[in-house]
Amino acid sequence: TIDPSIDPQLHLFLKNVVAFDSVDDESVPERKLLNTPFDPAEWTSTDPVPYCHYLYYMWANIETLNLLRRERGMNEFTLRPHAGEAGD
Repeated sequence: TIDPSIDPQLHLFLKNVVAFDSVDDESVPERKLLNTPFDPAEWTSTDPVPYCHYLYYMWANIETLNLLRRERGMNEFTLRPHAGEAGD
């Protein structure tokens, strides 16, 4: 996305992307918030990363990408996290 001339088809595609949706499987119990932040690269558990942490890193990366795109006058993206039917 830095230089649209490198991949015009990708640039055209991204002009039509408005959001990233995120869902999880509510039927599978997961750990709740961890007490301390962690670097995702250091996750060693065989359990999946808790959804709330995964969602935070998605948000942070989309915000960083949006800053880059805003500076270049490109469209920005939103994050549409799943608001569960179970109320979690």
